Amino acid sequence: MTMELSTLPARRLTVDELIRMAEVGIIDESERVELVDGALVGMSPEGLDHFHVTTTLSNRLTRLYPEGHMIASNTTLPIGEHAYLEPDVFVVDPPSRELTWPAPADVILVVEVARTSVAWDRGGKALAYACWGAETYWVVDLVADEVVVHTSPGVNGYRAVRSHRGDEAIPLPRLVISLTPAEVLRPG
Repeated sequence: MTMELSTLPARRLTVDELIRMAEVGIIDESERVELVDGALVGMSPEGLDHFHVTTTLSNRLTRLYPEGHMIASNTTLPIGEHAYLEPDVFVVDPPSRELTWPAPADVILVVEVARTSVAWDRGGKALAYACWGAETYWVVDLVADEVVVHTSPGVNGYRAVRSHRGDEAIPLPRLVISLTPAEVLRPG
């Protein structure tokens, strides 16, 4: 007799439980997983283009945002009790001296670079970031060669979504500076 997994009762994990599982070695620190609505989800491997775009964008944002802003790359971001995502890059207002996770109002920009996860990044992940309250969310779509900018978050998702290609200006949140998709997608 086999049972469909979806018919079995499931227990949602919390961010604190996930962190503890990593601390005691249940989850290896090299495992690429995210916590989505309390469930562990494996992340797809990153290609060379993903690495170059993420690294170049992180370096550019570090140069463009004033000193004190935190530019995080390939690290986790808890966005609720049952969600612990790993955006490729995110920008945080100058943090307080208190050691806490960034609050939605402090996160200026969240970026996901995608090749195989485009549908997830533009769908479920966009909704999760919007519900949490991330001000601006970008999906750098390596397949379509575009940057999709999400703004005006709400409980039903982002109310404004716009695709940018080529030399169109993409304003950087809270700055009077813009980048173009070409600058984001072409390392160097």
